[in-house]
Amino acid sequence: MTTHPEPALLRAAAGALIQDAAGRVLLVHPLERECWEIPGGVVERDESPPEAAERELLEELGLALRVGRLLVVDYVSPRDGHDGLLNFVFEGPQLNEEAEFVLPPEELDQACWVRPTELDNYLIPRMAARIRVSLEARHQKTAHYLNSGTTTDER
Repeated sequence: MTTHPEPALLRAAAGALIQDAAGRVLLVHPLERECWEIPGGVVERDESPPEAAERELLEELGLALRVGRLLVVDYVSPRDGHDGLLNFVFEGPQLNEEAEFVLPPEELDQACWVRPTELDNYLIPRMAARIRVSLEARHQKTAHYLNSGTTTDER
């Protein structure tokens, strides 16, 4: 009898890289975390990653926005009792810096525009790396695969 290895259990999350005309990145601050993140969240059952990103934009910002092309897929290995995670970052629309957001008070307490050079002041290192590579992918009209925020060339 042949035994097969147990398949990987992977969670999935999807977010959107949204910028203003000055090139600043939109970040949101979850109530239960110290660090900021881009708008997005967990992919739910029977939902594709782009659908999840669009649903999360509506839930987190109060805006019905469409996401564009895939910029980054970042694999985060299992840790702290959690399964591995695939993070999808999609191109979001450019918004006016005066855009008004309706943040869910039970989930988020702030939203702000951040210069790319200041991402390390707001984000954990692997997320800051993920967003920097997403910015590069947007500019180069390409997509990248990362492993915990690191390109395969850097491993």
